[in-house]
Amino acid sequence: MTDLRAGEVFAGYEIERVLGKGGMGTVYLAKHPRLPRKTALKLLNAEMFGDNEIRARFEREADLIARLEHPNIVAVYDRGVEDRSLWISMQYIAGTDVATLGAIEPALAVRVITEAAAALDYAHRQGVLHRDIKPANILLGDAEPGQPPRVFLADFGIARLRDEQHGLTQTGTFTATLAFASPEQLTGAPLDHRCDQYSLACTLFALLTGTVPYDSTNPVSVIRSHLSDPPPPISARRHGLPPALDTVLARALAKRPEARYASCGEFAAAVAHALQAGRPATGPQQVGAPVGGGWQPPNQAPLQPIPHGFVAGNGGMAPVNPSYPASPFRPASPHIPAPYGPNVGSRPAGAGRPSGKLIAALGVGLTVLLVGVVGVVSFAAKASDSSPRSWAGLTTVAWPEKEGKIVADFPKLLPGGKGTTATGWRGVWCTFSDGLDHRGFRCLGGDADAANFTLYDYKSAAAVREKLDSFAAEGEGPAAAQWSRKPHAGCASDPLIFLPPPGAMSPITEGDVFTTFPDDPRLSRYLIGIDRQGYNEQQLIDHWWADAPICG
Repeated sequence: MTDLRAGEVFAGYEIERVLGKGGMGTVYLAKHPRLPRKTALKLLNAEMFGDNEIRARFEREADLIARLEHPNIVAVYDRGVEDRSLWISMQYIAGTDVATLGAIEPALAVRVITEAAAALDYAHRQGVLHRDIKPANILLGDAEPGQPPRVFLADFGIARLRDEQHGLTQTGTFTATLAFASPEQLTGAPLDHRCDQYSLACTLFALLTGTVPYDSTNPVSVIRSHLSDPPPPISARRHGLPPALDTVLARALAKRPEARYASCGEFAAAVAHALQAGRPATGPQQVGAPVGGGWQPPNQAPLQPIPHGFVAGNGGMAPVNPSYPASPFRPASPHIPAPYGPNVGSRPAGAGRPSGKLIAALGVGLTVLLVGVVGVVSFAAKASDSSPRSWAGLTTVAWPEKEGKIVADFPKLLPGGKGTTATGWRGVWCTFSDGLDHRGFRCLGGDADAANFTLYDYKSAAAVREKLDSFAAEGEGPAAAQWSRKPHAGCASDPLIFLPPPGAMSPITEGDVFTTFPDDPRLSRYLIGIDRQGYNEQQLIDHWWADAPICG
């Protein structure tokens, strides 16, 4: 179906003009057929009518919002089908989304976050997770004389019920926005209400600074930062913001959900207190240390006028004249030779090559596809949609057979079961997926002495040898790669340690230090990659490798 023109009637609604459009459909400003009011009429493109998943997601958006009655949530009036086009009639908000405003005054930012938090806490009490909180999905309605603008939460297009065991998105796909996505969304871990809090904290960061916390143009770097890097201090991004706000955001942006605030409202209250009093609000929990704790090395933009006529809940479709980029990122300031090479040397962290190979850079579109978490987290760890969701976490359940075989070989290193309460050595939480030539775990987080690591089964020692050989050929080449044997307590024979050459970027795994077990018939099929930002290879070997129970 072609675009509707002004004056045309669709499903009884008289079209006035286009408000927004995107790959999935178009949103129009329209007159209600019977009542004296205008509505935002959202139409799915006719060519997508036959896509069952897209249809289900589109219809679910209307059904989920219709059950939510809150002054800060865009209302749904009706939905239906006309001429092979699904449509939703929604509340029209004359105003703008806050993404168009750039960096705003702290007082307005607090108001936006506080009202959005109220809407989210209400949705959470109804069992609904939004899952795509960002500035573009928060609207400011035009203010009545003498009244402040009203905040509306929009676009529940990828929302789901908290306790749903099966989402509407295909396993392996990821539909939130990278700049604002929580670590658990990126790894396919079970979600609860605190994933929305993390995204709301990223949104506050954007409202106050005009940038996102992790503002690289490289999606690989963005994902890596969400999973591993401590939150940057917001007081360093905008002069005049109190350091107390850094503490509040560090907690809301904690890698582990349980380290965050109990609710979005509690987070918003802490923000208001920090900005007003210059000190963080007290709470029942200590701020959760970002992943990388114990080893961690020691212009205000003018407020812009609000344009008119933005549509409520445009389902990921860009406004006609968007002033906020869709991706607001900016550049941030394995063959085993015989005999084995020289002993491991110590290169400075990050010298000559990236620190860790978190993800092979595949393409990024409107939907980011994460394929295999195993060191590839190749755009998006398998979403564990079969795992039950709950507010407080999961009871640990045994791994299925293929995962259990690997866990049995490394019982002290990997968690004995899956679930948000299941952690491995030093408190890491691990996700599993199958790659094209390997299967295994990627483990993140943990206590102050933990490091990120991958543990992959390549099915044979020869396959591990071939993988390391190909890795050694990258960057400055085999002559610059380092190989050594080093005794390890608990290992029957000395494991091999491999350091890739400077400039190497592995397409298959993550790690600054790799280790394998050429002489162990049981473990020679495995390759472990170890990574921790800010530390060179020798520090990783001394602080993690030497103590880790890598031989079972």
